[in-house]
Amino acid sequence: MAMQRRPVQPNPARLLHAIASIGYDPEVALCDIVDNCLDARSKRIEIQLVQEMHEDEGETDSVAAYIIVDDGTGMDEAALENAFKIGSDRTYGANELGKFGIGLKSAALSLGSRISVVTKTRDLDKPICAILSADVVEESNEYAIDIGDPPEDLATLWRKHAPNENQGTLVYISDLNDSQPPYSRFLEYFRRYCSITFHLFIENAGLPFSIAINGQVLKPIDPLFMQEAAATGPLLPNQWSGREPHLLLKPTELELSPGVVAIVEATHLIHPPSFEAEGKREEVRDRYMIESDPYTRLPRHGFYIYRNRRVIVMAERFRGLVPSQTAAWAFRGRLMFTEASDKIVSLDIKKRHCQLPKKARTNLNALIRTYQSASSEAWREAGHREIQRKGDSREAIANESILTGPVTTLDYAPGTDLSDQTAITMRQEAQSQISEATRSAIQDKALSPEALKKLIEDKHPIVMAEGLKANAMWLPLPAVEAGFAQTLVNRMNSWVLTAYAGAERNPALYVVLHQIFAILGRAEIEVRSSAWPNMPQNAAERVLEIFRRKASTIAEDLAEPLDDMLRRIEEGRIDDSE
Repeated sequence: MAMQRRPVQPNPARLLHAIASIGYDPEVALCDIVDNCLDARSKRIEIQLVQEMHEDEGETDSVAAYIIVDDGTGMDEAALENAFKIGSDRTYGANELGKFGIGLKSAALSLGSRISVVTKTRDLDKPICAILSADVVEESNEYAIDIGDPPEDLATLWRKHAPNENQGTLVYISDLNDSQPPYSRFLEYFRRYCSITFHLFIENAGLPFSIAINGQVLKPIDPLFMQEAAATGPLLPNQWSGREPHLLLKPTELELSPGVVAIVEATHLIHPPSFEAEGKREEVRDRYMIESDPYTRLPRHGFYIYRNRRVIVMAERFRGLVPSQTAAWAFRGRLMFTEASDKIVSLDIKKRHCQLPKKARTNLNALIRTYQSASSEAWREAGHREIQRKGDSREAIANESILTGPVTTLDYAPGTDLSDQTAITMRQEAQSQISEATRSAIQDKALSPEALKKLIEDKHPIVMAEGLKANAMWLPLPAVEAGFAQTLVNRMNSWVLTAYAGAERNPALYVVLHQIFAILGRAEIEVRSSAWPNMPQNAAERVLEIFRRKASTIAEDLAEPLDDMLRRIEEGRIDDSE
């Protein structure tokens, strides 16, 4: 049989299900619909999240419906019908935000199974309405919409929410799926998300434009804080106070492919711990969006990517081009391109992900490497100064918490009768042997005998060492002549390093860690320097050595999850089950 061309019709229900399952996050889906409002030359956009309470689940709440309404040009009947076409016939012009012609359908259906659109142009006498129900399509296996005069409930919504009764469009998404976000927390996050996503539109003084979410008009949030950064001089890492942003890179062209360029710029933000003395650490951390987002837990440093002045990707690190380490948290970059670059950067259907060609990525790395290094160096320098500033008081508080109890006194021996001089002498000899063994395990050249003597005189029950043999987490160090019990803690152990780094953000954790190691060290001194009935002395020493070695090994593996847990403890977002 000769080859023939035959049209193959898709299964409407399955096609619609596939479109709805593209994988939008709610905020991304809603912003995709806002793009349509902007392309309709809207000056005012209002978004309403409808709250639904769940008393049977303990007064929890979620979003029950979404309303997006604008005062744009609106649609006539032909345009409205075309808007529901999968892959609409519309041609997008330069600088418009639409791309594939399926945004309304894919975005809205990812949230709920029913899309209702009420719209009016200046030429129409009254609004018209179209409704798409995924449930109806599935039952009939026919992709069709209901179009005509709006039903009374939708007409009421139009009268209540339309910012301009003469023209505009209202999108009502209902019959939501079960994966809706919690209303209260999502509302706060979504406002922040839109304030960033559309900040260049909101802050454009030459074009009256506003977005309101549940009645609150959004203020723009520039993730690079360019206006503040441009007002300061160049970043000098060794002199930076940690308290002001700096401009790193002025707008510079980056070639994506021959004849097609993007614009790159970068800033260096602030170091929140440097504001701790006046109690403003959390305030500035939230304002400048340092560390992870409190709603998504995702990092917020790296590049913010713009397509036609609209943020489409936040905190892109380009597979390690911008490190994930803490020292990189103050670095912010901006990469801006137009729709002419869509194919070059492989823009996906959600306009949420893209990737740079290899050469462009290499050129970007060369362009920002120096500035990125300066940003990281400045962060570390600010951190060192802050640690030094509060280090003495933190150490004093933690050590004082130990000194107030009997833990550091070698004469304290619960449950033991030390009235016999022979027993006392044997105990002191055992403690001297422990001290000698511990001193021989020190790999920190700064901890000389003189330095240790000074620490004993100054009553330091915890001594931080830059290295102990076998990478032990801790070792007991009895100072027999002074009757004082010390514990050496190995700062080079990964768990210790991570734990105390977390304690720099929370002095209370510093006290806890000091207390734990003081008790461990003191307990070992007690066990190894006392005679225990029916137990050979070398057995106790052997058990303690195995315990310390195993604990050190296990703790190395726990260092990374510990860091995350410490952050969640600090932010008050860890529950009892953990």
